[in-house]
Amino acid sequence: MVSCLCLCCTVHAEEKLYPMPPLPSGWPNWPTNWTTPRDNSFYNEQMRWPKEPGSKPFPEQWVIALRDKYGAPVWPTVIGPDGLIYKLDNTNYTASLVEENRYSIKSKNSFLIRLVWPNLGAEVGDNDLNGRTDDADVQLCGKEYRTVNYTVTEICPGAFRDNPTIQSAEIPETVVTVGDSAFYGCPSLTSATISYGIKNFGSSVFQGCTSLKSVTIMSGVTAIGDKAFSMCSSLDSVSMSNTVTSLGKMAFFDCKALTSIYISENLETIGDETFSGCASLRSVVIPNNTHTIEKEAFAGCTSLTSVVLPRNVTKIGHGAFWGCRQLKDVYAEWPDPSTATFGNQIFLNVSEYAEVYMPEGFERYYGWPGHCNTAGVEFLGLPLTNGYHIVSSDVNLKGAGYSVASSGQDSLKHGAEVSVEAFPYTGFHFEKWTNTRSELLSTDNPYTFPAVINHKVTANFVANEHLVSLSADPHGSITSGNGSHDYGKLIEISAAPSEGYHFLKWTNAMGDSLPMGNPYRFIIKGDTAFQAHFAPNSYKISLSAKENGRVEDAGDTYHDYDTRVEARATANTGFYFEKWTDEYGGTISTSNPYTFIVKGSTVVQACFAEEIDSMKVSLSAGLHGSIESGAGTYPYKAAARIEAFPDEGFRFLRWTDANGSTVSTSNPYTFDVTRDVFFQAHFAQGNFNISFSAGANGRVEAVGGDYKYDEEVKAEAFPDPHYHFEKWTTVGGTFLSADNPYRFRAVDDRSVVAHFAIDLLQVDLLANKNGSIRSDANGYPKGTAAEITATPDIGYHFVKWTDAQGNLLSDSNPYSFIVTGDTAVQAHFAINSYDIRFSAGEDVTIKSVSGTYIHGTEVTAEASADKAFLYFIKWTNASGELISKDNPYTFAATENIALNAYFSSNAHQVALTAGQGGTVSGGGRYEYNTIAKIEAAPIAGGGYHFVKWTNAKGDSLSANNPYMFVVKSDTAVQALFALDTYFVTAESAAGGHVTGGGWLYDHGVQAKLTAVADPGYRFTGWMVGDGFNTLVSIANPYVFTVTQLSFTAYQARFERGNGNADGGIQSTEARVLYTGGVLRLVNLSGCSVIVSTISGQKILSLRPGSDDEPYPVALPAGVYVFTPIPINLPAGGGLLPFREIGKFVVR
Repeated sequence: MVSCLCLCCTVHAEEKLYPMPPLPSGWPNWPTNWTTPRDNSFYNEQMRWPKEPGSKPFPEQWVIALRDKYGAPVWPTVIGPDGLIYKLDNTNYTASLVEENRYSIKSKNSFLIRLVWPNLGAEVGDNDLNGRTDDADVQLCGKEYRTVNYTVTEICPGAFRDNPTIQSAEIPETVVTVGDSAFYGCPSLTSATISYGIKNFGSSVFQGCTSLKSVTIMSGVTAIGDKAFSMCSSLDSVSMSNTVTSLGKMAFFDCKALTSIYISENLETIGDETFSGCASLRSVVIPNNTHTIEKEAFAGCTSLTSVVLPRNVTKIGHGAFWGCRQLKDVYAEWPDPSTATFGNQIFLNVSEYAEVYMPEGFERYYGWPGHCNTAGVEFLGLPLTNGYHIVSSDVNLKGAGYSVASSGQDSLKHGAEVSVEAFPYTGFHFEKWTNTRSELLSTDNPYTFPAVINHKVTANFVANEHLVSLSADPHGSITSGNGSHDYGKLIEISAAPSEGYHFLKWTNAMGDSLPMGNPYRFIIKGDTAFQAHFAPNSYKISLSAKENGRVEDAGDTYHDYDTRVEARATANTGFYFEKWTDEYGGTISTSNPYTFIVKGSTVVQACFAEEIDSMKVSLSAGLHGSIESGAGTYPYKAAARIEAFPDEGFRFLRWTDANGSTVSTSNPYTFDVTRDVFFQAHFAQGNFNISFSAGANGRVEAVGGDYKYDEEVKAEAFPDPHYHFEKWTTVGGTFLSADNPYRFRAVDDRSVVAHFAIDLLQVDLLANKNGSIRSDANGYPKGTAAEITATPDIGYHFVKWTDAQGNLLSDSNPYSFIVTGDTAVQAHFAINSYDIRFSAGEDVTIKSVSGTYIHGTEVTAEASADKAFLYFIKWTNASGELISKDNPYTFAATENIALNAYFSSNAHQVALTAGQGGTVSGGGRYEYNTIAKIEAAPIAGGGYHFVKWTNAKGDSLSANNPYMFVVKSDTAVQALFALDTYFVTAESAAGGHVTGGGWLYDHGVQAKLTAVADPGYRFTGWMVGDGFNTLVSIANPYVFTVTQLSFTAYQARFERGNGNADGGIQSTEARVLYTGGVLRLVNLSGCSVIVSTISGQKILSLRPGSDDEPYPVALPAGVYVFTPIPINLPAGGGLLPFREIGKFVVR
């Protein structure tokens, strides 16, 4: 990448400085602020300047800061006052000549930086730092300067001219200006990309780059300068965006390798000799928006075989296609070629077989005779022929791709083969070709077809689908973004962490971490895979001990979610560990050590109790049992063994503490005594109570009551009629068994419930072919209603229901019946038949037969006119809706329909309406297939101009005026007009300045101009006309209505003297002013004023009564003369106070 940049610098003083050394004779002096840390003897010995100074004056210097591919400075250089480039050594500050060709550098990894310091020593202000990225030091003649890197905005003229090593040029989007000859003659340059930011593209920028093969002109560039790619002999590929509107003179002159070029659709002007000498150029499509082809634009394109001249071209210059020796086919698209101007010898020395093809239906505008003898009929010096069709292509999505005629032609002879090809842009793919009615033409690409009618085909593009594959590690999930998305779509991906975790990062398929947030939005450009990663939350664990003991690792520590933490307490002598409590004092555990899983911030505190020499164990047996052993007094931590015995017929259940909480179900039970405890033994009777019950719709046969432990129990369930046994459960609904009878062992008290369900009857559904059946249930209880529905196939209808033996059941659909047993039902269907009728108006014969047709039968509708002036238009249904434009029209019978053949006569109405500000002409009745010529005219003096023609829907038709088209049907056309606009300017002569003006005003809007006199000056009036020699007003401010008769350029005049409040003067000069239909006589009181035309015809005779007398009067536009005649001459016969006749202008 190469760049050019204009910078300012700040000077930092050194501690010890010397004057600058003397310069050779004839050189300009050093800038006054320059000093050096070396004495003059050093420079006299070490620095040898060339003998002849260059033309570039001080104080401007050119400094080239060479940087390596990482952006680090390599060495600084300077272009001396002689204009040559020198290398400055940072060690001894000597200068050596680098190249004599200024602006050239040898490193291709470099930035050309322009340093300008008109006032050395001045600090760089904030306004100078826009776009700042970093600072860098440059050594110049031993003095340190601080430079600032700005956003690159300019490549200077000749910056890399004749550079032998640059291989590619990618001009960044920040560059606005590329100077003349910036890359002129770079022999190694092979490719160039011109970014969208360039507004000023100089001349000869890439001229003579003989190795340049490809050029990409990006969107946003609007103009290509003169000779931009002239004599690039290897250039064979040019990609031009649709923003380019003009190609300069000789832009691609003598590019001998260029075979084809896609030109911007919005190109308006092709300059002089733009493609002259492109000997390999075989085809070119001139866009429809082009209006000017300058002289010799394609001269010498010896391989060019055909060209289409679009209808909007209004000028073709002299010799535009001179010397195109293989040019045979020229397609003219003007409906009326008189709308364009043509130079001489446009097609001189083209192929001897060359012809001009005119568009179908416009022959008379080309002078085509109405008889068979067409020999010698020419247009632009070539034989004229007719019979070709206009074929054009379009796209359905702007920005998705483009389509071109691969043959290089879009206007062809009748029956000629034409091929169109679609080229999708990145992210899209071609789908199909459609016509103007969006009907499918083909999915082939390229698509080839014969030109038999005027045809517009549209390339349909579809955005590519790209897969976004998202995954999450085990500690979270993906919440949005997974799946397929259209190319270019803005999508959002997001992930949610599991409990105890938080989002950490996204990684790509290679595991690289990505700087993306959550959620993250991006434009999809291809298949993408991301993985969401999560990290465990960290929680504070606070371990502490109350008095009389300690805890290991006491204090606050942080642990990840779901990790294991062990708390270990040690009691002081004479104490024992009692329990762990939380921050509120609640007991957590009595285990020591205590291990727990981290789920959140946790406070754990160890509690201790004093050791006692004897601990008492108190036991109670309660009812139905007794204590065998274990009660008594024990030393601290001694093992106690307690045991209870149940009474006969009872069994032991459990031990509970004083709070009734279960301690153990073991008997005997052994534990360490650490405190006084009380335990109670509990017993239960030895038999188990078993009971049985039945739900609705059945009964149970079983013996309920008490059963000994492990005794077998048997129960059997019996359902009521139409029901069946389903299962056994507990009273609480817990499933026990589906066996019947049910056998089990008595091991606990149990209440057993039998459940029953109703029997379901089966209805088998049978459908013969041509239909299907659905029902509202899979089975039915006896005596309930079933509903079944038959659905016929397309083209068939339901007939009846029968049973399995074929007996009729019903012809209703749906069909409802009571189910009394298993049964089978069959649906029957029959093919449809349709009533198809044909009709037409008078003088038309229907050839088809009305009647009944079976579904799918092929039916042909055909009608013929009995009178020659009638022609077929369409078939419609009874509602008037279009069915087909074919005659005959063949279709399959699928419904009852009445078809009407619609014919029309050859005469059609062209109805015209005019929008505000204009009139129209040319409407009326026209015969079918003849040309209508309509014209719009703005109302004279109304301040409007014609814009375009639209149809009844408001769609644009044409901007041509007059507008010609072929009449095919009744047509409504409206002419649209818009207000004129005028650019009003105001300037000032010496002595003041003006405000107002400088922009466009609509017709009829008031403009206000104000003159402001400088101190010591006064305003004298507003001047207009050639050379600003006519006074129009002395009003200040001057307010006037802008019309087509108004002046658009004004100059405020001033003269020395003291002004009044508005900067004007109290002048005694006599004047006549005319604005807004009012004639004002200034400083003419005491006079009789005669107003005459410039030819001397007297118009008015007025006698003003004051020095600013208004007279409302309507005067036609023109130049008028006023002659003041004093009523009373000065005493003594002095001179008249007015020495000359004055003039004023009415517009």
